[in-house]
Amino acid sequence: MRRVLPLVCAALAACQEPSTPVAPDEPATAPVEAPPAADDAPADEAAGPRTLSVRGAELRRGDEVLTQLRPADAPGRVDDGFEAVYDHPSLAGVLPKGASHVVDVDAETTVGALRQIWASVVAPGESLTLKIGDATHALTRAAPDEAAVLRPRAEGWALYRDDGKAAEGAAPAAVLDGVTGLVAIDVLDASTVDVMVQAIAAVEAAGATPALSFAFAPCVPAPKDMVCIPGGPAIVGYDDGLPEEAPARELVLSTYYVDRYEVTNSQYDACHEAGACKVRINRTQTIMKPFVGEEQPAMPMDWHRARSYCAWAGKRLPTEWEWEKAARGPDGELFPWGNDEPTCDKTVFRECAPYGCKPYPGKAHRWDCNEH
Repeated sequence: MRRVLPLVCAALAACQEPSTPVAPDEPATAPVEAPPAADDAPADEAAGPRTLSVRGAELRRGDEVLTQLRPADAPGRVDDGFEAVYDHPSLAGVLPKGASHVVDVDAETTVGALRQIWASVVAPGESLTLKIGDATHALTRAAPDEAAVLRPRAEGWALYRDDGKAAEGAAPAAVLDGVTGLVAIDVLDASTVDVMVQAIAAVEAAGATPALSFAFAPCVPAPKDMVCIPGGPAIVGYDDGLPEEAPARELVLSTYYVDRYEVTNSQYDACHEAGACKVRINRTQTIMKPFVGEEQPAMPMDWHRARSYCAWAGKRLPTEWEWEKAARGPDGELFPWGNDEPTCDKTVFRECAPYGCKPYPGKAHRWDCNEH
């Protein structure tokens, strides 16, 4: 059983002290002139592009370190409105308006780092010049609802429009025939920038305008023993399994968080002792002895007990599709490790006999014995 932790916070009312009126017998003070805004900088300072550089986790302007970029697995922060966002408030105004500024990166820079920079220094529809090695590319910050989106899928690429997937191919160029206007490139934050550059070059060659997609909320640091599943498409279902598993199809899910490990017997028992969960099923039966260690997964488990436990823990059960994406990955692999058949080195299943268990005559599996 896995569960999801939705981000649920209480909004705080914004309060402010009322302004104090000036006493009638006090002389009025002359207004203090406000310092010039960043956009009002002298012309010689505002003219010409600036260059920001990414070196490791540092974002630099010349020798000055402007900020430490967040890691690729949690490139976001929670803002005052309790939303997950990419930007760094400290970077507001570091680049004057009206010039084509450059962001110089290396091959180790991640797409999550790009999103943090673009979200911080330009508005949707505005561009920065991405420089990697000797190559430069103008890259626009896309609005969240751009119509044409280019994404890597499995071993290839796919182009999406408002009504779903429009084309698939082995390379970005194969899906961009006849595409014009802005194309938002949606690559996972953990990907290195070379994946992004491949797509940018193909969009430019097609005569369209490459943009950096912001279609999904970023991951933020996950609660203890939970992991973030980035928003995006996922293959769910299976054509060659039970009838209810078909058909295999692609869905798009928002960013969410799921437990890294199954709920253990001791964790579930704590819920029972607190009066929030029913007693664990079969916990005293002899047949369950191999499975009732404190740190073993709580099983068997029905939906009502699972739901009660998750509510007690301040979480919820995942939907079927959330669970499936977390287990299979975005490309719908058959197992968490890929499509290779299970072995006892990869997992524990019926063919992996514990405790020297011997089957009754005629039983098909080694686990079919009285100890289990």
